[in-house]
Amino acid sequence: MKQNGIFKSLRIALIYLVLGMVYIIFSDKLLGSADNTDMILKVQTFKGLAFILVTSFLIFLLVFRELNRRLASEHKLAESEALYRQYFEAAPYAIIISEFLKVSSANRQAQELFGYSEEELSHLSLSDLTPKEQSDGSLSSEREQGIIREVTAGITPSTGWTCRKKNGEIFEANASFCRVDLKGSTKMMTILVDISERKKYLEELQQKTIFIQTILDNLPIGLALNRFNEGTATYM
Repeated sequence: MKQNGIFKSLRIALIYLVLGMVYIIFSDKLLGSADNTDMILKVQTFKGLAFILVTSFLIFLLVFRELNRRLASEHKLAESEALYRQYFEAAPYAIIISEFLKVSSANRQAQELFGYSEEELSHLSLSDLTPKEQSDGSLSSEREQGIIREVTAGITPSTGWTCRKKNGEIFEANASFCRVDLKGSTKMMTILVDISERKKYLEELQQKTIFIQTILDNLPIGLALNRFNEGTATYM
């Protein structure tokens, strides 16, 4: 981007240099052909005024063209940001944009999930949204540093993540992390899906399965599941 700006500046300067040199050379030749002193003074005055007029017009054209390009670019950028913001807010899952640890923005789902307002989240870091330890016993700070290294290297890690709400409630989530470039700076996008209810349901289902299997194993009589169509029987 910087090199592109330098190239455009040099191009404008070179155009002005070439046209200015051409004008001076031909106007001096015209001036040298004049014999009358009054004519020479008039030609010099006209030459100076014409030079100012021509160069002003050229500068106007170059600046006008460059401003139009910049305005068109800014307009496209504004449209892209508006579209990004629309998707960002309409996403069915929590999204947090951070400068790797410090939160810079969060969508409505993230605010509802953690119980913070967007203003409150903007003053927090990702460490404030996690307990000291993850559910597997690992330190959250060490896990965070590992994820940052992966994201910086261009990797998109996905993992189970233990989170903490504003009220102190702990919940489990599936988390995905990726690097994004926004407004000329590199940031990290975290996508979180709350799996607390699903995990609770699976745990309850597993407990019921174990309970039923325990009853079956301790019955004083044998049970068999007969599949008459297949001609098989499974003893339980």
